Amino acid sequence: MTYNLFITFTWGILSLVTILIKLWFLQVDFQGTVKLSGGCLPRRATFPMEKESIGVGDFVYLSPDVLRGELYIACADVYALGLLFYEMFLNLRSFDNQRAMTLDLFTSKVDPVAMNRVPELCDEAGMTESTKNLLLWCLDISAGRRPTIQVVAEQAKQFKLEPCTANVKRSVFSDQKRHKALRRNTSKNLLS
Repeated sequence: MTYNLFITFTWGILSLVTILIKLWFLQVDFQGTVKLSGGCLPRRATFPMEKESIGVGDFVYLSPDVLRGELYIACADVYALGLLFYEMFLNLRSFDNQRAMTLDLFTSKVDPVAMNRVPELCDEAGMTESTKNLLLWCLDISAGRRPTIQVVAEQAKQFKLEPCTANVKRSVFSDQKRHKALRRNTSKNLLS
């Protein structure tokens, strides 16, 4: 997975749905593992008032149910993760042809599988049936029919066997630049 794509994707989601994180929501165990607890309560997304005139832009990453005003809950994250998988494996931007639509029109017509031509493009890329089915499952228009994140994590273990991972491109931040920045920070720490 490319860090740049993940960070861009994550920032897009976080800029649409603000999560309130307070110090008492953080847990750190003896191994230094940090976990969030209780801080991400379900909420409704806030949209611009003029939905009929504003472009959909990055709102495409919100699930159809959230766009319709329902609560942003875990299954909405699974939907967004499905779009991330789509973009990574197929090296395409999701809803590329629909981003000029108004938010109102997009919300009324959103069909992630059809609009992104998921079955056809997965077949063209030579994607395995199990990965294609997981992608289709994550992008199900009905929140209640999407898999849990635990199921996605278990199924994602098969991604290393995926022939279409050759389509995943490196980030614009090359390894050399990333490692140079890390060396600068870590070499000081190691000497002290």
